[in-house]
Amino acid sequence: MFNNFLQSRGLSAILLSFFLIVASHVEAQTIRCGTVEAELQRYLDNPDLESYEEFEAWLAKKIAEREQLAQTALILNGVYQIPVIVHVVHDGEAVGTGTNISAAAIQSQIDVLNEDFRRIFGTNGYNTHPDGADTQIEFCLARRRPDGTAFPAGEDGINRINRNTVGWTAPPYATTYINGTIKPYTTVTQNYSPSNYMNFWSVNLGSGLLGYAQFPTTILGGLDCGSQSVSTDGVVMLYSSIGKSAVTGNTGVYNEGRTATHEIGHWLGLRHIWGDGGCGVDDYCLDTPESDGANYGCQTGSISCGSVDMVENYMDYSDDLCMNIFTNDQKMRMRTVLENSPIRATLITSDACIPPAVSDASIVNIISPVGDNCAGSITPTVSLRNRGSSNLTSATISYTIDGGTATNFSWTGSLAPGATLNVTLPAFTTPLGNHIFNAVSSLPNGVVDPNTTYDASEIVFAVSNGIQPNFSENFDGGTFPPNVRWNVDNPNSDCFEWVGAAAVSSAGVSNNACAVMTNYGNTSG
Repeated sequence: MFNNFLQSRGLSAILLSFFLIVASHVEAQTIRCGTVEAELQRYLDNPDLESYEEFEAWLAKKIAEREQLAQTALILNGVYQIPVIVHVVHDGEAVGTGTNISAAAIQSQIDVLNEDFRRIFGTNGYNTHPDGADTQIEFCLARRRPDGTAFPAGEDGINRINRNTVGWTAPPYATTYINGTIKPYTTVTQNYSPSNYMNFWSVNLGSGLLGYAQFPTTILGGLDCGSQSVSTDGVVMLYSSIGKSAVTGNTGVYNEGRTATHEIGHWLGLRHIWGDGGCGVDDYCLDTPESDGANYGCQTGSISCGSVDMVENYMDYSDDLCMNIFTNDQKMRMRTVLENSPIRATLITSDACIPPAVSDASIVNIISPVGDNCAGSITPTVSLRNRGSSNLTSATISYTIDGGTATNFSWTGSLAPGATLNVTLPAFTTPLGNHIFNAVSSLPNGVVDPNTTYDASEIVFAVSNGIQPNFSENFDGGTFPPNVRWNVDNPNSDCFEWVGAAAVSSAGVSNNACAVMTNYGNTSG
């Protein structure tokens, strides 16, 4: 049964490859990457996770859609900035010593990531390879904590945790302890949600492991509920492999911060260049030559599978100073994941990299009007969020219908930093048909809002006298629900709800879309 399970998940070759790699390198007592092993354990713990094959089928479809949209979609051609929170798990040492690594070491790691992902000229991240790519993905240390307040001076994006204070066992830590205890404490208890931050743990890892990451997931029909693993999402690093040697003084061949580049590649959907299986096993990037396995050192010119291995690729196991390339296909793959994977897509619109102001507010959601509304008076309700570092006591909320004259409402009250409140606005009437409702906040605590990017929200709604028979809806098309008159009502706020999905008709014709209930794994009755 165990072998059947592995084969059904497409992991048997991956597992074998992993253990062969570990065995071949055991003399150095260093394991370059533990992502494959960590993913295997995640599958064993969550049998309803999507398989690698299902993920690849979803991603291939999204890449094809992205290529079609690339000429017209604005955000697809921009630079994505990912906010990073570094959880430094230490044993009570002074800052800058032992496992309590310095802010300078952490900043040097962010510098390495940007050099590598942006292919910055004059750095080790630059290459002249014809397939070499600037991925247009950047990383920044977060400037605001979950409650909207600033980090301590000089400690942007750093969350220091004394393991003695929180009652954790003594290091070194196994991946099971990290995933079951350390990660949920930071993502759930401390609320560093992977929707707003890329969680990056600096810990004292055991067994010679340098790092591992959680592979991205998708929304697949029937697999939604088991596929998110939000509380464990992120990248884990051995504390002594973080940052540049010139800053940290760390020795060895993996001392320039590129283990993190490698692991974040996994976190964004990249496979090892040997496809975790050798010749004939795909890493789903056409411009990375096949390889029969991992390369160590800097074996430039090494030939396997009938071609020269790309040992300089960040997704190999070469020495840090040998690595310098992500390819164009790898770039496309990572950006497609960022744009579409549920707990990745929100990062590119996160405001965590924006320094908090004393007074800052925004409209983060429109509660009403939504869907189809009866003719007559409609009372709008919006969610107001305090993004500032002080209590929000007043704000002006303005709304328009179809871009017309604004209706202004002066809100007063008391809203703590990071908190959200539903605010009821003055009622309005509008003719039958589809309309656009736009709401925006301004003048938080009577001052000019310093960060206007996130101040407004907009929604399309309908006003009608009801839908008369005969009426039909096939749910085909590129969006779900297919029009504003349909709402997805999920009173339990769980993951068992109507969603759009690709489908094939009973006659074998491929449809654009359909509506499905993702009941796989639903035991609630």
